[in-house]
Amino acid sequence: MKASFENVKPLIHCPLCDRKYEPKEMLLLEEERDRTVFHLTCKDCQASTFIFVSAGPMGVASFGVLTDVDHTEAKRIFGSDPVSSDDVIEMHRFLKEHKGVESLLVP
Repeated sequence: MKASFENVKPLIHCPLCDRKYEPKEMLLLEEERDRTVFHLTCKDCQASTFIFVSAGPMGVASFGVLTDVDHTEAKRIFGSDPVSSDDVIEMHRFLKEHKGVESLLVP
């Protein structure tokens, strides 16, 4: 969603203390034609939030998700490759073969 922060500023506030965010606090993570993702950390209560803003036929909507991810981690997460099907298969095999701590309890 190619929108400036000023266009979405009324929609973006801290979900915990309701403080309005300032543009300098905003980290733009992803911007597409109809969707924008920001990471924000409230200066008052220190809550970190991912804010998703999207435009649809009924107008612009936003929602926030509280997180413990900071700006640096958010950049790394959104800049990395998505999980592939090979990654999922590899993890499935690992979990299927993993014996865990219960293998230590067998007499």
